[in-house]
Amino acid sequence: MIELPKETLDFFNGDELRARIFYEKYSLSDENGNRLEKTPVEMWRRIASALASVEKSEDKKKKFEEEFYWLLEDFKFVPGGRILFGAGSIHKATLLNCYYLPIKEDSLEGIFTTAKEMARTYAYGGGVGIDISVLRPKGAPVHNAARFSTGAVSFMELFSVTTGTIGQTGRRGALMITIDVSHPDIEDFIEVKKDKKSVRYANISVKVSDDFMKAVTEDKPFKLHFKNDKVEFNREVKARDLWKRIIENALATGDPGMMFWDRMKKESPTEYDDKMAIKGTNPCLLGDTFLQTEYGLTQIAKLEMRQNFLAADTKDKTTVKKVWITGTKDVYKFETSMGYFLKATSNHNVMSREGEDINPTEKLIISHLSGERYTTMRKLANLTGLSNTTLSRRINILSKKSLISIHENKYGGYFIRLLPEAEKMNKFYWKEIGDLRVGDKLLMSVKEGVFPTDYLIMPKFEQVEAVNGHKRKVFHFPEIINEDVGGLLGWIVTDGTSVPYNRKDSRLLDSEKTIEIIATNKDEDNDIKKLFTNVFGVRPSGGKFRKSKRVKDWRVSGQNLDGFIRYFRLDRYHDIIEIPSQILSSPKSVVASFIKRAFQGDGSCVYDRVTIDSISDKFIFALQQLLLKFGIISSVKTVKRVAPRKDIYVLDITDLKSLERFRDNIGFVSRDKKEALNKLISRMKKMLGRGNTQFSSKYRWIDDTHIEVKLIGKSYLGKFPVYDCETSTHSFVANGFVVHNCSEQPLENYGACDLGALNLSYFVKNKFEKNAEVDWNTLERTIRLGVRFLDNVLDYSYDKHALKEQAEETVYARRIGLGFMGLADMLIGMGLKYDSDESIKFVDSLMKRITEIAYDESVNLAVEKGSFPAFVAEKHVSRDFVSRLDKKLVDRIKKQGLRNSCILTVAPTGSISTMTGVSGGVEPIFALSYTRRSESLSEESFDVLDPFVKEYMDRFGIKSVKDLPGIFVTAHGIDPLFRVKMQATIQKHIDSSISSTVNLPSSASYEVVDKIYRYAWESGCKSITVYREGSKEDILKSKDEDNDSLNRVEEKRLSSANKLNRPYMLHGTTMKLPIAEGSLYITMNKDDDHIEEIFISLGRSGESEKAYTEAIGRLISIYLQEGGDVDRIIKTLKGIKGGSSTWFNGMQIFSVPDAVSKALEMEERGINISKVGNLHTVISPGAAKNDGFSVCPACGQKTLVFENGCYICKNCGYTKCE
Repeated sequence: MIELPKETLDFFNGDELRARIFYEKYSLSDENGNRLEKTPVEMWRRIASALASVEKSEDKKKKFEEEFYWLLEDFKFVPGGRILFGAGSIHKATLLNCYYLPIKEDSLEGIFTTAKEMARTYAYGGGVGIDISVLRPKGAPVHNAARFSTGAVSFMELFSVTTGTIGQTGRRGALMITIDVSHPDIEDFIEVKKDKKSVRYANISVKVSDDFMKAVTEDKPFKLHFKNDKVEFNREVKARDLWKRIIENALATGDPGMMFWDRMKKESPTEYDDKMAIKGTNPCLLGDTFLQTEYGLTQIAKLEMRQNFLAADTKDKTTVKKVWITGTKDVYKFETSMGYFLKATSNHNVMSREGEDINPTEKLIISHLSGERYTTMRKLANLTGLSNTTLSRRINILSKKSLISIHENKYGGYFIRLLPEAEKMNKFYWKEIGDLRVGDKLLMSVKEGVFPTDYLIMPKFEQVEAVNGHKRKVFHFPEIINEDVGGLLGWIVTDGTSVPYNRKDSRLLDSEKTIEIIATNKDEDNDIKKLFTNVFGVRPSGGKFRKSKRVKDWRVSGQNLDGFIRYFRLDRYHDIIEIPSQILSSPKSVVASFIKRAFQGDGSCVYDRVTIDSISDKFIFALQQLLLKFGIISSVKTVKRVAPRKDIYVLDITDLKSLERFRDNIGFVSRDKKEALNKLISRMKKMLGRGNTQFSSKYRWIDDTHIEVKLIGKSYLGKFPVYDCETSTHSFVANGFVVHNCSEQPLENYGACDLGALNLSYFVKNKFEKNAEVDWNTLERTIRLGVRFLDNVLDYSYDKHALKEQAEETVYARRIGLGFMGLADMLIGMGLKYDSDESIKFVDSLMKRITEIAYDESVNLAVEKGSFPAFVAEKHVSRDFVSRLDKKLVDRIKKQGLRNSCILTVAPTGSISTMTGVSGGVEPIFALSYTRRSESLSEESFDVLDPFVKEYMDRFGIKSVKDLPGIFVTAHGIDPLFRVKMQATIQKHIDSSISSTVNLPSSASYEVVDKIYRYAWESGCKSITVYREGSKEDILKSKDEDNDSLNRVEEKRLSSANKLNRPYMLHGTTMKLPIAEGSLYITMNKDDDHIEEIFISLGRSGESEKAYTEAIGRLISIYLQEGGDVDRIIKTLKGIKGGSSTWFNGMQIFSVPDAVSKALEMEERGINISKVGNLHTVISPGAAKNDGFSVCPACGQKTLVFENGCYICKNCGYTKCE
């Protein structure tokens, strides 16, 4: 145990527990772990300076640094533990305590993506909440080898083990798992914690609906159901039978807790927001719409089973989280002047602009005008550099277009002002396609798109060497689809054929295939021969001039070509020929090679354009989209021909910038076409003049990466299946158009807790006296500064989240959680007994005032800094909670806005309330005193008083707790229903939720818990949790807590740029290590001496143990494959202790994670241990008894209590919550 500095102990008046919590958990340390702060005064200065740094002006920074120091001084206001630890420190750790992470899809990919995001969040110090209701129930069909799902509950162990594996400053992460009461797996969920080894690192709660509670009350059946686009499951149970199982398990294990979900949604101030509501009808795209993705140019219908992939966006890239089919809907085709088109529902949003065009000179004038002020002609001439004549002429034109207004002053001069219509003219807006008119402009993205980085693997085509004695030609195909394959395919689909071999030769079979390409000059001749040889491994035949003497035929023949031709779909007629899908999914160099040969074969370079034509519209329109990926714009026109002749589709590149990009990225094969292209570019530069790039008026460049095109027509196509998607930036590029994603995820996804607590006991004047009262002035100042402080935390911590989505959500909603602690102490200080009607009345009045002051200050911040982005005044003030506020305050919110979507909560305050020396949250005092064992050899026991109790006894000279007045009541001495009544009273004034626990004696009955849960629903609580003394001790004893160190484990965010691509073959080592549960087999595969992946298997164990050991291996592998440091894994897992340990060749192994760390270390350091030593078992020692307490897994003393929804040790400060 770390020796405490004298200054630290002196500050806390010798209270070692409080001093140790501060010094070991929250004092600043350097990179080597050396403590730099010895008293909270230094901590307060650090935090105040850090949080004031986000203010805009230097004056405000200085002002609020002092204001925030006042706020923190003397523990008037105590921020959440993450803020105390991270604000102003060098550690890359989140300042927010908890995050909600969604399971995005009912699939293995969705499940393991969530586990990965959990691991990253834990590495940054955050806690996690997840809901498994999205996962299909046990027995539902799956399309893999298992055939039937193991159910939602089976994956809880994975999430639990992930939580137990990732360390956070000497502790494990915190996890809450919820499920809807109507989920068919609800019964398994309720009983999962009966097995003390199951889901050890999570708390669980059931999301209960009003319908269920009414069914329980009326003793009616209740329907369990699950439905998504793949599975539907329904069955019926008796509501009271299900209720009974919930109560019985809560009594036995303390889990599950209960969340009254309908009330939570009804009382939420932000439920109106689009991100929190499912839309009735989603705007959608037709399945053949192209998206530029990391998999290549891909039709959206083919992306339905993909998740979390990169796609092109207007600025850079966006993450498409998932794609799904939404049904059959009316679809329209919208065509533009350049031939680009989009097929979508009429309510899909695109970026568009209305109004007529203005020339560059008029645009220059408008850019220097302000809609707020008048500008003189003289000033405008100076700003634009235009002559008076030119300026006057253009000003008159703009005036006639009603884009500016001209006003004469008294001296004969003129003032010019920009009208709103002009600002609208050059701005693009989201608009539903159905509302567009012919002539409107649509925004298109023209920049280098997202290309795959890996070559596709060429299949192993079946080849037969001989049939009936006839030899067959054997081809040697490349292993990957490389630039040579791409180039050859470009020749074949434009200037080649692939047909059955039809020469009259008895040695050949009817199934003989031929690929034939025509060369028209020497450059083409050499290129085709080279590609044939490189791709097939044989020299082509032919090479003779045809009768015309102008072209040569080169061909490769053989029955074994059949697989190649079918794989690339080359056996199709030219009117339905398409670009092979493998090309669309290939790297940039392969795509360029294909396009180069396509243009060489069927294209040409004429006087004013590069052009190519085909009778296949699919080929031409896909080629137009591929060119966009290179930043090349082109136009497509249709040349109508009389049947039976096919129409011709012509693609032209006429834009100078695009021609240059075509030359630099693609080009031609032959010298003559290369020279023609260079001459075309030179000629166009001279003709267009400096700064111009185009002749055509069909489009207009907006900037280097965007153009606008005109809408020329729209038509109804009929009803078709359509697709929806979810993106991280809410926009993406589809068929080149900038479009809005169809629907958006609820705000709860990636939402976070930004916590701070008022120390209510501080605000009692004349404490313990008859004239005790609330210091309202000091309390109000503290509340207002606390709201600003927590709002600043959101900006300060924006770049300190584990996931980008978490950062975005925190500033979108700007949720804060102003809570409190010390309520029980405040009541005693006011002379009120916790379980009295007078206390209820006082608390009701107190909380009402706190709420209205906090909301009023959030309005003040909105006036100063702006409302949260999702704020909609009319909808926000109509929500139940907000509408109950004082009418004047509601009017202020409606007129002036609100800075924070939610403001109040009561969160666990385990460590910070203990450090402060007050009761936690809404809880009564847990115990007036507890017994602590000395660390000396004598191990003598002595009583430790609650700090507030000690203060009272010292002040009035009381020697024994037995002599305390009746106002000193404890958790076990209060009627549990009255305890619920207090929580319900407070809940009326809290816009979020309350974390709280009703503590019960070990003798508590089923009937008591039944009454508590029912009364909680009836009285207006949002959630309820009970803890029966002793019900979780077995779980606690099995936890793998490291009690030797509070060293912080930093985890840097993994960059996708560092992600390693797994080779097809790896070599590795398997170690067999003995642990208490059996033999542990650890396989470590390496690539270039770096451990790339790890597989872990536990022999002679149950399915649960096998699952979590496999999960550890998978999570470590994901981390390593994304460039993670193996030393960090070793450091994080090493020393984690279980209930027993083993010995291996002189080395002690404490647990599965510890064994993994030692195996990794041996492999990484090259240590060879060839023999296994004897197995010894070491059992952890017991601890002294202490009534009402549990054994602490960190210090071993029976000083652990469960209060405020959280474990806290009164001896060493260990906690599970912060």
